[in-house]
Order: sequence, then structure tokens, then C-alpha cells
Amino acid sequence: FPTESDVHGCVLLNTSRRYVKLMNFEEEVRAHRDLDGFLERASILLHEDEASLDDVLKTMLLHVSQDPHTAEPSCNFEEIMSSLFTDAGSQEVNVHLLSETLQCVTATATGIQYQQSWLCILCNVKNLQRRHVCISRLDRPQNWGENCAEVRYVILILAPSKMKSTKTAMELGRTFASMFSDISFRQKLLESKTQEEFKEALLIQRYHLTAAKRKTTAVEGEETDPHSQKPLKCRDFFRVGRGIYEDLCRRLPLYPSDFTDGLVGNNKALVKFMTTSIFLYIAVLLPAIAFGSLNDESTRGEIDVQKTIIGQSIGGIIYSLCAGSPLVIPLTTAPIAIFISVIRGICDDYELDFAAFYACIGLWNSLFLIMGGVFNLSLLVKLFKRSIEEVIALFISIAFVADAVKGTVKSECYIHTHIQVLCTSNRDNRTLERIVKQNPFKNVGEIHKEWTAAGVSASRTTTHRRMQDMGFSCQIPCVKPLLNNRQHQKCLAWAKDKKDWTAAEWSKVMFSDESKFCISFGNQGHRVWRKRGEAHNPRCLRSSVKFP
Repeated sequence: FPTESDVHGCVLLNTSRRYVKLMNFEEEVRAHRDLDGFLERASILLHEDEASLDDVLKTMLLHVSQDPHTAEPSCNFEEIMSSLFTDAGSQEVNVHLLSETLQCVTATATGIQYQQSWLCILCNVKNLQRRHVCISRLDRPQNWGENCAEVRYVILILAPSKMKSTKTAMELGRTFASMFSDISFRQKLLESKTQEEFKEALLIQRYHLTAAKRKTTAVEGEETDPHSQKPLKCRDFFRVGRGIYEDLCRRLPLYPSDFTDGLVGNNKALVKFMTTSIFLYIAVLLPAIAFGSLNDESTRGEIDVQKTIIGQSIGGIIYSLCAGSPLVIPLTTAPIAIFISVIRGICDDYELDFAAFYACIGLWNSLFLIMGGVFNLSLLVKLFKRSIEEVIALFISIAFVADAVKGTVKSECYIHTHIQVLCTSNRDNRTLERIVKQNPFKNVGEIHKEWTAAGVSASRTTTHRRMQDMGFSCQIPCVKPLLNNRQHQKCLAWAKDKKDWTAAEWSKVMFSDESKFCISFGNQGHRVWRKRGEAHNPRCLRSSVKFP
């Protein structure tokens, strides 16, 4: 049995290792931000001649503490130094190992090989205000124990304890560790003589990692799509039906499984199938209702919500059965709603039947799509970039914003025009009409005074608007001689006597427009309030000479 002296000095050491993915510099924006932040406040030591790891870390912490751009007044760097190792706070034993590191490994037939020329040390500090990165390049490779036999670069990552998941010390260390995993990059850093050359090498490495990832993605896309990288040729479009045939050959073997996966077999997922179906039902139904109501308004009931839902159901079922995959989800979208409103306007302008015209457009579109499938026009899709979709989305946004602005202006005009209607009753309006008929030659101000004197509370603008709503308009009065009853009787007798005249006899009579002659009244400034068809009403005439 072991004695107490045999176990004296033994402690428990917890070792945890986990796989960390390399940083994807093309897809992850955080990698570029981390590198840009480091380059702004770069802490780079190029000629470190210390031999021990403790001395190197002390020098790096001292450099960080003395940098005015990265000052941490509330942080004790001696405590940070002790927290980098496993024996922090221990008084009984001294197991001097790094607490958390990040290294690159390679799995081979003989085991795991470490990249021992660089070492990334991570540390989460409670009192830090911001993240810090310090890179030290040693003059000579140092042997610091297992898996650190020839260390030339030391990367120290310090981060506050409470940070977002994308800003932790591990994520920041993953960025720099991914860059240092390239042996050619480390060789270029050895050739750097100044900090500017060191920074430039970091930027070049970031560019290479981004370009390499894009190249890998392009190669994978070329493997899945045989036409993705090939230049288009004219003969590709004249191979009639070739694209449809190739699609059928690729999809027919998998077509039955598209409908049975998740329902039968060992990978049944009925709960997910039901929840996904309900989700897609709602996702398809809500746009159909929204745009159906919009189509109902724009087509004045020709295409309402019910017809939109029925058409969506029929088209969705047929399209999913013939599209080669049930995952295709056709939706009623904003461009279709705008297109329908444009068709409605064309039908109104040229007096066309909307239903027949819309059906003809659908048939022509079907013909064009069939021709596009037969002549392999889908190969042109790769020429369209993301900007095309963004331009279309911008057009849709502008169209709907313009409609919203028009609706707002229309509502404001309606309120401005009709809200005052409620302040006068029908009795008040009849009073105003009687005043205008009794005094047709008065101006708006005089009529307004007389109307308000009758007990009506309204503005001058309201008075003018009510007169216009009643059909009164301000016109120049016709000027005619004012005839008395005796003169009217003479005119009537003369007309009866000449009622049997022929056209030849009437052609011998010379007629004149008496309204153009003004013997006594030359002032044409007065105007009269009258309705349409009352130009020759006696109360709307202005008399010239009163015959005896």
C-alpha cells in the first residue's frame, strides 16, 4: 500500500481536447474584422531573444500594457501572467503547463503530428475591456516541451470573459491559427524585417485564403453542374430537347424517393413532415390572401382572393408533379400583382376583355417557356448575377412605395374634400342654393355673408365648395334685350305666322347675335352663378336696352 509520502505532491490535472474548424475567410466576415482590428493596433515583436516561455510571455504582456492604444488601467497583468498556466493560485505543487492553447495537427498512418513551429495561447480575463492580440517572432526556435519542440512564433490572445460568441478568445485565436497553419506563410513571415512587411504578409495571406476557398467552391460547383464553367456555344442552343432529356435522366431514378422520404423506411420523420407541411401551408396561404386582395382591388373583382387561392392550389400541384422535385414551392409574388395591375390598365385603355386578354398572355407565356426548355435557354441563367435580382427587388419596392404614396395623397385629398361636408346639413345646403338663385350676380364673399347671416357656420372656402358641388359655376352672362310681355306676344305671333315658311324663304332672313351688341352697358366685368344649361335663363341674363 502506498504511504502518504508516496502520494505527496500528486494533483489531478484535467485535460480537454476538441476539434475546431479552420476559419472560412470567404463566408465568415468576423475573420476579416478580427484581422483589421489587429492591424489597427498591431502588437508585433520581431526580434525576441528570450529562451524561456515565461520570459517571452512577460515581454509580450509588458508590450501590451505599455501600448497607449491598448491601455488597460483596471487590469493587473501579473494576474494575467499567472492565469496563463495551470498552477495559478496553487501553493502546494507546481505543475507549470499552459492552460489553453490552439495548435494545428495532421492525422497520419503513424499517429497525430503537431505543427510545432508556432503556438497560440488563449486566455479569458475578467477585468479586460477589449480584446488584445500580440504576436512574437523568436530569433531562434525554442524547445518548450511536448508538442512544442521548435517554436518560432507565439500568438497571445487575451479577451474579456463576457463576450459575444463570435468575439471570444477561441474565435479570435481560430482566425490567426488558420492563417499560421500554412507553412509557406510562416516562411514568408521569417523573411519580414519590419512590422509593415509583417502586416503586408498577413494581408496577402488573407487574400490567398479567400481566393483558395472561392476556387474550391467553383470546382465543387463544376462537378455538380457540367455546364457551370464551360463557355456557351451556339450549338448548345440548337440541340433541341437535349436539356430536357438530361434532366429526365438525372431526376427519374430519384423521383419516387422524393415523395416517400420521411414517410416510409428507416428514416421516418412523420412529426417533421406534418410540421413542415403546416408551415408551408401557412407560408403559401398568407401571400395568396394578401396579393389576392390587392388583385381584387386592381382588377375590380376580376381576380379576387378565392380565385387566387384556387389558382395557387392547381398551379402548385401541377408544377410540383412536373418540376422533378416536390420541394419546388411556387408563390404569388409582388411582380405578378404589379403585372396584373398593368394588364388591367391596358384593358381599360383599349376597351379589351380582361379575362380573355389575361388568358392569352398566359398561353403566350406557356409557349415561350416551352420554347425555352426545348432550346436549352436555361444555360443563360449563369450569366445573370445577384445584381439582377437586387435591381428587380428595388423596382418592386419603388412600385409599392409609389402606390402607398399615391394612396396617402388620395386619402388626404378625400379628407380635405369631404370632411367639411359633415359640417353643413342638407337644410343649410338648400338655403345656400336659394340664396345663389335669388342673387346670381353676387360674388362669393357677399353670398357667404348672407349664408352665415342665416345661421350657418362655415368658411368662405366651404361656401365656394358647396356652390361647386351643387353645379354652380361662375360664367360671363349673356347680354340680351330685356323684352316685356307685349313684346313676347308680338314675337310669338310673328313666329306662328312664319311657321310654314320653307328653307328657301328662311334663307332670305339675316340673323344676328344680339348678345354681341351693347348699346348702353359696356361693362362686361360682372359674372353670374349659373348651372349647366341656364345660359339663357332670364335670371342669368344681363339686359342691354329695355325697349318701351
